[in-house]
Amino acid sequence: MLTQSGIVRGDIRTSFGTASCTAEGVPLRIELALPDNGSGCAPFAGAAGTKIITSQLALPEQVCKTVSGTAGYVQSVRNMARTSLEDDTVFRDGHDSQLADVTGDVDSGYTASLAVRV
Repeated sequence: MLTQSGIVRGDIRTSFGTASCTAEGVPLRIELALPDNGSGCAPFAGAAGTKIITSQLALPEQVCKTVSGTAGYVQSVRNMARTSLEDDTVFRDGHDSQLADVTGDVDSGYTASLAVRV
């Protein structure tokens, strides 16, 4: 568990299992903010190293379909056809607070941003 504030985990494509190459695919940058609801949504102070919430990150269906239509994501096309956020076992009880805002495109990559209020 991280115990220092300000930790930024970089490109994880080269650290997957025992792989020694860089994984191909559409880049996705994830930006999470942890505003403290009890303090007027100020940044949550002192959260490093403390488990304060567990969450999942949902992505907009159209972005997922766009990425699934590119080379290397054949299995994703089949998965997308079988599952929606409304039917997914994780998100079927509601996903609005876990749905990231996503900008970008397939060529330059995407950025998913989400404020996880605690």
